Amino acid sequence: ALRPTLEDFVVEMPRGAQVIYPKDLAPMCMLADIGPGVRVLEIHSTVGVGTSVHITLPSTRHMTPVNQPVIAAPVETRGKETILIAEDEAAIRRVATRVLQRAGYTVVQAASGEEALEQLTAHAGEISMLMTDMVMPGMTGLELAHEVRRRYPTLKVLFASGYSRDAADNSFSEFDGWNFIAKPYGVQELAAEVRRILDS
Repeated sequence: ALRPTLEDFVVEMPRGAQVIYPKDLAPMCMLADIGPGVRVLEIHSTVGVGTSVHITLPSTRHMTPVNQPVIAAPVETRGKETILIAEDEAAIRRVATRVLQRAGYTVVQAASGEEALEQLTAHAGEISMLMTDMVMPGMTGLELAHEVRRRYPTLKVLFASGYSRDAADNSFSEFDGWNFIAKPYGVQELAAEVRRILDS
């Protein structure tokens, strides 16, 4: 008969029965989840030979289906549109550009609101969305967005900021149909948000 050691564990079975499982048989404890009627009849162990375990399970005519995990459909993040990024921080601008280019987009960069307007003129009819920092020297992101909407009413706009969404709401709620992403943003988060806005 096996006696419990510090490396063994004990499982309480139905009707007060107690079964001692050696550590090497730990996966067998999964049987305890099956329900009433599970019984370990015998455990025989011989040094140099091995261990045998005899188990009885309750009989049933009805099989209970195992709940399968629900796998969410992958979110489509790729595209072929042209995105204008207005961001005064060069490192952030490079990261956002790299993320979107890897997702298949063409990216036009601007380091200020004024440069973004110049790029819009240079790429007239090509740009599908403006992604702009909310706070930039000179022309702010909101001022840029208003001017862009005046020239191109259907152009989609995504504001990016280190401020929270709640804080941004107070300043940007006046902009109709505005979208927001908080910095720092993840690769998948940015690509998915851009795709969502373009599809809306």
